[in-house]
Amino acid sequence: MAGLAATLHCPQPTADALADALAPRGADVARQRVGAVTLVVRAALPMIHEVDGVRAVVDGFAELGALLSAYREKGLPGLLGGAEPYAVIVHDGRGLLLACNGDGPSLYFARTARGTMVASEPEALLMAGVPADPDPAVVAAFIATGECDETDATFFAAIRRVRPGQVIRLGGGEIEEMQARPPARRPVSARVALRRSVPGRAGVRAASDPDAADLVDAVLGLADLPVYADPVPVGLDLDTFLADVGEPMPSLDDYRLWMVARGCAGEIDALIDGAPPAAHLARLADRIGSRYGVELRFPRILAPDEPWPGSGTRTRPVVDVLRRNATEAAATLLHDQPAGHATPAIAELAAFHAGREGLADVLYRRLVLGRWLRRYAAAPVPPPVPVARVEIDGTDWRRVPLRTDVLRPGDPLAEKLAWYVAEAVASPVAWYVLVAAKAVAVAQGGVRGVWEIRPRALARLSARLRAAEGGIGRDAWAEQALIDHGGAVRTLAVALCERLGLHGPALRLTTPAMRAVRPPRREATAPADVSVVTGPRRGDEAAAELFATLAKVLTGDQFARLAGCAVVGADGEGVRLVGFAGPGDPAAAVALAKGNPFGQDDRRTPVVLGLAEPARTAAIRPRAGGRKRTARAGRR
Repeated sequence: MAGLAATLHCPQPTADALADALAPRGADVARQRVGAVTLVVRAALPMIHEVDGVRAVVDGFAELGALLSAYREKGLPGLLGGAEPYAVIVHDGRGLLLACNGDGPSLYFARTARGTMVASEPEALLMAGVPADPDPAVVAAFIATGECDETDATFFAAIRRVRPGQVIRLGGGEIEEMQARPPARRPVSARVALRRSVPGRAGVRAASDPDAADLVDAVLGLADLPVYADPVPVGLDLDTFLADVGEPMPSLDDYRLWMVARGCAGEIDALIDGAPPAAHLARLADRIGSRYGVELRFPRILAPDEPWPGSGTRTRPVVDVLRRNATEAAATLLHDQPAGHATPAIAELAAFHAGREGLADVLYRRLVLGRWLRRYAAAPVPPPVPVARVEIDGTDWRRVPLRTDVLRPGDPLAEKLAWYVAEAVASPVAWYVLVAAKAVAVAQGGVRGVWEIRPRALARLSARLRAAEGGIGRDAWAEQALIDHGGAVRTLAVALCERLGLHGPALRLTTPAMRAVRPPRREATAPADVSVVTGPRRGDEAAAELFATLAKVLTGDQFARLAGCAVVGADGEGVRLVGFAGPGDPAAAVALAKGNPFGQDDRRTPVVLGLAEPARTAAIRPRAGGRKRTARAGRR
């Protein structure tokens, strides 16, 4: 499908940006600027048509000569007519006319301070400078019912769409629009509708929906066509899906149809599907056709008034998908929801895991919406990389973080970390092994997914009291964990002191177990991104187990120089020694952990080696008279 664009009272670079953004819809581009208007079309053979001074670009099946003649005779209604779907942009000297006939290609427009822009896709308008702020009303309706593409509103507050059967005039003043009545359709039989949907090189999607299964049988009774399997996806590549379709779509069936169409690209020209009528299917068909060259055909939409046989209960593969991708879904539901929606989303996720499978559809919509919102959210600024070298009591030490696999509850921590240490260590003068306390807690099972925690009223009150500080207990899930470890009275007292600015009393009231509680963070390594993590248990035993395991895997010389293994908690509040084993100085291990060399983001470096740098001797220089002296060993 072609890509159309136009600008009104915009600088030329805006039209160039629109043309570049529509590159997936065509290899070549044609553009023409007349006065304040620029028309752009991308296609295999792009063309800007001109009839009696009226210029137009079209996407779809339309005879522009007859269309423009009808416009001169009838005005706006003349731009609509016929059974074939198309989108057209017309410049008649007074502005821009946008028309969409039937359930065919789409047109989107935005009016900004720099002028008016039109394009076949919202993404092109965004790349040309239109803000990507979501429309709260559209987002709320999508979450509640799955409704989208029903009106001229889009998921972007600044962008509107031309509805099927609508003509819009964009000029210097108000927007003029005309909505045509949908043409009366003569009743047709299901067989006639199917015959219309079977072009030369066609295939059929074999879905698990009983209605679609009956449709497959009916289609195969007309022609010998290939049938493409429609398996339930194990994982979800929502980022690629949303990059293609542009805006969220409400059903897992949309995602599965996209998967099948993408897989059969190049083998067929059209894919027949039994999806029930839905407004957003026109957008899905447009995007799939422009990206993969596969035209989607929906016979049920061609004959909506005739009942299709086999209308049983549709299967719910979305339940299986959500269960298979529970952790990834929880991360999106917690961190990527609209303002005020994270808590209801996690509550729905908890109810879903408790057996309320009827919430699967709304959870899937929240998941898709969250991944869509993430596409336009500002990327977080990564924390600075800790200094690689430190000085302790006159000795230089080099800190080497070790990247590991993601640690999970129940992992044999000592064995896993000893392998990474043995692979990395050479023969230093002296060295320490530092292990992040959070990693030890995760391996010990000290993590609870937010959907597993039921915050009570006192936890929610404590979270509200502490909200102004933005500290550890900024959400009710972490506050409930604090209550579980320190008691309700103590937790509320700490929250009240922090609210009043009494940080000294708050610090004295906070127990070590409470201080170790950490809420979920978006940038944390899984599962800490969706879980509350408590402090590790028996830190000295964990350090001693790692020390003993290293004695088995290291060479004699390497182990003889190992000063100790330390379990430390390091963050913005400082360094806490949780456990230590070995002949060395625990204070040196604490000093090596200053500045948090583990990092606060998703670096997956829960182990840091502290390696003593060997003393270096300065070069020997001759003194006057030929005598030599040796300079003192200098520090780096």
